[in-house]
Amino acid sequence: MDFYDNWQLNVTTGEWSAGGSMNSDFISHAGWSLVSADSQETAAEDGHASNAFDDSTSTFWHTQYTDAKPMPPHELVLDLGASYSLTGLRYTPRQDDNQNGMVKDYEFYVSSDKANWGTAVKTGSFGTDKAPTTVTFQAKSGRLIRFVALTEASGKAYSCVAELDVSGTAL
Repeated sequence: MDFYDNWQLNVTTGEWSAGGSMNSDFISHAGWSLVSADSQETAAEDGHASNAFDDSTSTFWHTQYTDAKPMPPHELVLDLGASYSLTGLRYTPRQDDNQNGMVKDYEFYVSSDKANWGTAVKTGSFGTDKAPTTVTFQAKSGRLIRFVALTEASGKAYSCVAELDVSGTAL
């Protein structure tokens, strides 16, 4: 692994991958920034929202559970750093042995500004599989994305995201 600039370890399966092809279909996280998160756990663990786009499946955004357990929906708003014509989303759930926070129902939005989100470009449900799930949608241009976790797989208050990735082309 010393020969690779980037590599990922799936802590559940022990599988690892490296090199540039791993995220070649997805937009680099390098220019991304957090605009807002409705909740994040920072007292009992490193559940910062920025973990959802830190290029590591070993970390994850986790909503608050110390002192308060706000119920879903939970949301992340991210600035991609530039405008893109987006066509897909990949959700990677937490990769440890814990099931808390597995997103079940979701909505995904794309916008050019923080005020006008319009209708979701994609809605759906994820299962409880730990594998990343990629969904596609009709191309929409924007710089901002909004991921809304409507429900948790077992009905709990939490939401977790190890990585969010989007695919598309630069404008």
